Amino acid sequence: MHLWVKIYSGIKRLPENDVYCILWVAGGLVPKQDACHDLYDKIQATMAESKLKGWLLRSATASKRGRLDNGEVTKNTLWDKLLLKKVQNLLGGRIHTWVSGAAPLNPKVRGFIREIFSCYVIEAYGQTENVGCGTGTSFVNYQKEDGCVGPPQPWNEIKLADVPDMQYFGKDGKGEVCFRGDNVMQGYYNDPEKTAKTIDEDGWLHTGDVGQWMENGTIKIIDRKKHIYKTALGEYIAPEKIEGVYGKHPHIAQMFLWGSSLKSTNVAIIVPEEEKFMKEYGKDRTFEEACADPETAANFLVAINKFAREDGVKGYEVPKAIYLEHELFSVSFQSFIFSSKLATQKAKRPSIQKKYMSIMEKLYEEINN
Repeated sequence: MHLWVKIYSGIKRLPENDVYCILWVAGGLVPKQDACHDLYDKIQATMAESKLKGWLLRSATASKRGRLDNGEVTKNTLWDKLLLKKVQNLLGGRIHTWVSGAAPLNPKVRGFIREIFSCYVIEAYGQTENVGCGTGTSFVNYQKEDGCVGPPQPWNEIKLADVPDMQYFGKDGKGEVCFRGDNVMQGYYNDPEKTAKTIDEDGWLHTGDVGQWMENGTIKIIDRKKHIYKTALGEYIAPEKIEGVYGKHPHIAQMFLWGSSLKSTNVAIIVPEEEKFMKEYGKDRTFEEACADPETAANFLVAINKFAREDGVKGYEVPKAIYLEHELFSVSFQSFIFSSKLATQKAKRPSIQKKYMSIMEKLYEEINN
């Protein structure tokens, strides 16, 4: 078998500027999805530049989508020869199967990949502790874009363990994904304590991911225990820990950091400490007006990120965009409050996420633009 290998820099730029090693391409391996999203964004930007280009690409992908949904995988259509071949050649022109791992692909991006490159797209799910693959989509159902990561592989079992604190229970088909099988490691080298925390006495490897059984027998990853999440770059983010660092800043009263496995960066909702914030950013206006000013938010973001980086927060952990809220997260709303001043309140992250989801999605749009 021949394999296509891509060495990805991790820098958000045009994918073709990275290093490619093209052997005789019969397969594709993309361990980190940000490259996929970069290529997707580039094509979308091209479509936006010209109505004609946009119409041609939309027509081409729609035609390919119909063929792919019927199980026809070919690069010999008129659309391939006239238009899509140029894009396909960016990655060698011969991709047959695109295997993705590390974090779930955005369904829109996955559809885009298979339509543009006329290839199978397979998503694998697992971790180093179980040799990287405990579930995986197949050639048979590759066209189903439901966000699932496929059924269990034949070499392991899967169970969903109860997570009472997050109201996930195995009896409801939701819980922490656990693997058991010959592909599960024996343990961490010279670290029995960590091994005991990861593999229970019955041999189940606890992943920390929360999954849901779907009607077709596949698994869908829906959450992360203790609110830790993995970005599209494969980096794990512990929001409460990061919020604790930002909470030390004198201008921050409350903060909610958010991201997901479909995003490569983080965003945040921040309630400033009104009195201290206004002394520096007031400029003869109300607190609400100051919070609503985009320039103020941008300058504030630079200042607090500098503060956090000096306190040890890594570059991939900081928010890339923020929304300044002028009202405190209320206790009656049972929302999340985390700062050095108000740390006694319990975390109610789902409530905050639900309330501000539309705002956070707009923040991501601003980042992409």
